[in-house]
Amino acid sequence: MADSEVSIALLKRALESYGDHYKDLNETWRGLDTKAQGTAAVAGVFIAASFAFVAKLPAGLGGAARALLGLALLLLAATVVAAMSSMFVRTVRYPPSGPGIFKLVKDIREAGDPESGPSDRLPAFYQDQQRLWDKCIQDCQGKLDSKASLLKWAQGLLTASALIAVVLALVALCAA
Repeated sequence: MADSEVSIALLKRALESYGDHYKDLNETWRGLDTKAQGTAAVAGVFIAASFAFVAKLPAGLGGAARALLGLALLLLAATVVAAMSSMFVRTVRYPPSGPGIFKLVKDIREAGDPESGPSDRLPAFYQDQQRLWDKCIQDCQGKLDSKASLLKWAQGLLTASALIAVVLALVALCAA
C-alpha cells in the first residue's frame, strides 16, 4: 500500500470517528434530558409534599423550622428552574450533510490539475470534512457542557432540599 493510500485510509477512519463521537454526544444529550426530567419530577413531588405539610403544620413548630420550610420551597423552585433550563431547546450545528459534502465534491472536481484527476485532492477533501466536523463537535460539546452544568445545579439543589425536608420531618416528629 502506497503512502498516499495509507494517508487516505487514515483520514477516512478519522472521519468515521467523528461520526461515532457525534453519536456519543447525542446519547449523552438524551441521557441528560432524561435525568433533568426525573429531577424536575422529584422536585415536583417534594413541592406537593411541602404544601401538604404546610396544611398540617404542628402548632409547636417554631419560626426556625418554618424558615427552613420556606428555604426548602425556594430551593425546590430553583431546582425546577435549573432542570427545566437544562432541557431548553438549543440550536446546534448540524454534522456535514449530503448537500455540504456534494459541494465539497464539486469543488474538488473543479479545482486543481485536470491531468492528475481528483485522487490527488482526496486528502484535502477529507480535511475539509474534518473541519466541518470539528465545528459541529465543538458546538455540540459546548452546549452539552452547559446542559450538564445546569443539571448538576438542579441535582445539588434537590439534594439540599431533601436534606432540609428530612430535618423538618424529624423536627415535626419531635414536636408532635
